[in-house]
Amino acid sequence: MTFQWSHYCHLAQCLHTGKLEGANEEARHRSAISRAYYSAFCSARNYRELRTGSKLPQDWAAHRAVQEWFESKRDASCRIVAGHLAMLWEKRRQADYDDVPRKLNPAKDSAFCILLAEQVLAKLQELATAPG
Repeated sequence: MTFQWSHYCHLAQCLHTGKLEGANEEARHRSAISRAYYSAFCSARNYRELRTGSKLPQDWAAHRAVQEWFESKRDASCRIVAGHLAMLWEKRRQADYDDVPRKLNPAKDSAFCILLAEQVLAKLQELATAPG
């Protein structure tokens, strides 16, 4: 079944007012996937910018640049962050663009993406507080 993108507008209204009753379930899960990704991505981007002292442009290229920066590090936690960001990005892309979710199970994947995002945030916290 093709996803009705208008459900996002109604969900945005529900999120804005704090009233989620009546919001489409698939739209809620797709939004959760997207928000989980951006929570991890923006936190990782800020960590990278703090460590390097350089700002990334605010465009699509920043997403890959952040992943590549973490991939280039020898630290296992950085590599985990890179891998999780890659998985989150792919699920976010599917949730935000695919009319018919062939590789996406919105309910299952939203829980998975939230878990991945929480792990990225925890790894970034570990990295930020690690000595050296």
